[in-house]
Amino acid sequence: MNVTLEGSNITAEFRAAIQDTIARAIAGIRDQEKMNAAAERMDRMREQNRLLGGAGDIGVEIVRSMRQSR
Repeated sequence: MNVTLEGSNITAEFRAAIQDTIARAIAGIRDQEKMNAAAERMDRMREQNRLLGGAGDIGVEIVRSMRQSR
């Protein structure tokens, strides 16, 4: 896959890593170590967001609003 992002701040290293990841995904190659690292990053980001914004019970509020509008 060849993607051109002119004027972006993406480094050559990062671009190569993205292209490698895309090629592996297309080929169906799963790297358990990278998957675990990504899951850990997502968990940390989720916790940071929870600390910044509180528990996100948005879905509950939407359902209640929909029920009340009937």
